[in-house]
Parts: sequence; C-alpha cells; structure tokens
Amino acid sequence: MKPTIKLSSIGFGISTAIVFSVWKLLLDIGTINIIITTIIGMIISLGLYRLIATFILYLIQKSTWIKCKFLGPYFLEGTWVGFYIGASGNVRYIIERFEQEVDSLVIRGKSFDEKLNYHSTWNSSSVNIDILNGKLSYMYDLSPIKEIKNSTGICFFSLDRDSQYDKAIGLTGFSADIHMGVKIRAKEIKVSDKCNMKEIEALDHAKKLYEENKGNF
Repeated sequence: MKPTIKLSSIGFGISTAIVFSVWKLLLDIGTINIIITTIIGMIISLGLYRLIATFILYLIQKSTWIKCKFLGPYFLEGTWVGFYIGASGNVRYIIERFEQEVDSLVIRGKSFDEKLNYHSTWNSSSVNIDILNGKLSYMYDLSPIKEIKNSTGICFFSLDRDSQYDKAIGLTGFSADIHMGVKIRAKEIKVSDKCNMKEIEALDHAKKLYEENKGNF
C-alpha cells in the first residue's frame, strides 16, 4: 500500500470509529434530532480526520523509527554511498542523501574522483518508486565542477532487497547524462538511516564497496 493511501486509510478508519461512537451515543440519548446529529457527525469527522493525519505526519517527521515502520518497503531515507565507472573508465565515488516524506523523495548527490577530489553534485526531480517491480528512477539536474554549463540526466536502479515487503539495502543500475547519451554503471548501499553522516566517513564506506566489487562490476 502506498504511503499516502495508508495515511488516508488510518485517518479515515480512526475518525470514522470515533464519530460512529459519538453518533450512536447521541442517538441513544434521544434528545437531538437525527438530522442535526448527522450534521454534527460530519463536522466532527472532517475535523478528526485532519487532526489524526496531522498528528501522524508529526510523528513521522520527528522519529526515523516511526517513519521506517510507516513507509515499510518505501523507506529509503538516509545516507547512501557507492561508486560508478565514468565515461573515461575511472572510478567515481558517490554520496547521496535521500530526504523523504510520506509523499515525496528528494535525492541530493555528490561525486568524487579517485583522489577524493570533488567532482560534481546533482539533485533529483520526478522520482518514481516502483515497489512491485523493485525499481527506482528519477531525473536529475547535474552541476559538474569542470564544465561551464549544467546538464540533466536520468537514473534507473534496481532495489537490492530480501523481498518486495522489505526495505531496500542497496541499488544497482545506471545513469545517463542527456548531453552525453552514455549509460554509466553504478552501485550503492545504504549506510545510515540519517542524512547527516560526515563525508569522510561516507567516503570510507564508498571506497570499501568499490574494492569489494571492482573485479566483477
């Protein structure tokens, strides 16, 4: 179930149960006209739904654990690291921060060359998470340090996971800058549910992943 649908279902279910109980109580008392009772029930239902949904969103924003449990297999937030092999054949290390809400995902990435010098940054747009087929795709706006003009591109990744009911722990796929038209292979793993891991620590994880996979990637 998609997170937005889950949120609506929980809010609707709880508010309906409360309103039904209040409505039944008012009918049992029998001192209020049924039409007035129905109108009161509708007003209370709308207010309760908004209150419950707002409270759930507040809890999700404040607790990574609650966000993880609520989003389930859609949960991708945190720090991801990895590498890709550039068009020149040289390794590039990746650090990406996945910032996620119930209805959105923003990916902010950086790449570094083999000497760990800053190489480029990018921000995602039009992110699509396909849990059924285990796919992640998005457009991105790229800012390379050695080029005057920015460019755009597209990524396609397969989610590495135990099943479609489990959250992803890795990504394998490719990206392609529109102006180059060349598919670039990439591999990533998640190293933290938080987005604030220091770059030097994240790069250590990225280098380790490359060393473990460079012979068969």
